[in-house]
Amino acid sequence: MASSLKMVPPGCDIVAKGTKITKRSKGTSVSNTLSKKTRTRTTKVKKGRLCIDGLCVLDSLRTFFKQSTFEYEASRTPNQIEYQRGNYKAYAMFQKGTIDSYLIGKGLRPYLKKIPLFMDTFGIQGKSRDCLKEVNLLTEYLPTKTLRQIHSPHFYIYDALYVFYQICSLTLIPFTHGSLTCDHVLIYELPGYLEYHYPKCHFQSKYLVKLVNYRNSTLEGVKRCSPATESNDLDLLKDYARVSQMKPHANKYIQGFVDAFQATSMADAEYRFRTLIQDPVRQRVNEKTQGKKLGELHVYGDRHMVFNA
Repeated sequence: MASSLKMVPPGCDIVAKGTKITKRSKGTSVSNTLSKKTRTRTTKVKKGRLCIDGLCVLDSLRTFFKQSTFEYEASRTPNQIEYQRGNYKAYAMFQKGTIDSYLIGKGLRPYLKKIPLFMDTFGIQGKSRDCLKEVNLLTEYLPTKTLRQIHSPHFYIYDALYVFYQICSLTLIPFTHGSLTCDHVLIYELPGYLEYHYPKCHFQSKYLVKLVNYRNSTLEGVKRCSPATESNDLDLLKDYARVSQMKPHANKYIQGFVDAFQATSMADAEYRFRTLIQDPVRQRVNEKTQGKKLGELHVYGDRHMVFNA
């Protein structure tokens, strides 16, 4: 019997506990898993979608697979599920969270097509009405590394600025993460670069940023079941300064990046990083160091983002 995600009062998507899913839709084949050393990444664009090896990184799993059933499940490990439907695939993961993590994740669903920073939250495994009790959440998954893991001197000099500007697009929506650290910033490395267009600037980057762990987040219009601990998303700047061992530098361009980490608010950080991005010298360097162009991603904040190949 296939497990399902069902709407259960007071509005939680419940993932049936202890069930084993073996059913696949007719005609769905499961390809052999290739090792990282032998796998060749293919990039396809269809109807404004960016797909890497069949994984459409700008679309929720809901785009291609029914959330109400697991009929397209292709494989499973204790914590991860792979779905496959024709040439498309997607991943979901069970991870520890809280009822509030679920509520914020559910509230973020309308923003998934507006800002590429978020991954979908599908449901809670089992039933829980205790706001403080840790639960298993089923969430969207991408093969990524954390900001802490991906850090290197080359990344610091050439790429970090554009990763942090993506994070600053949080200023476009009424959301505060509340526990933003390098471990809660996931980095997906593309096999080329995207030309990102935001309302006030544009740049090129081979990285796509995702934020996870919403247990201390707040979102306008979403009522938490327990109060969020007061926290500032600028804590991320302090954390990265520690990870990168940031210190004054004789090179004025590197020092300019160091100075931006003295921002007093996310809006101030957005302005400081944007000013650096718009520097003509940085623009020329940015345009020469990114490889193959995959397309343009236009992010507006108040309406759906647009991807053009």
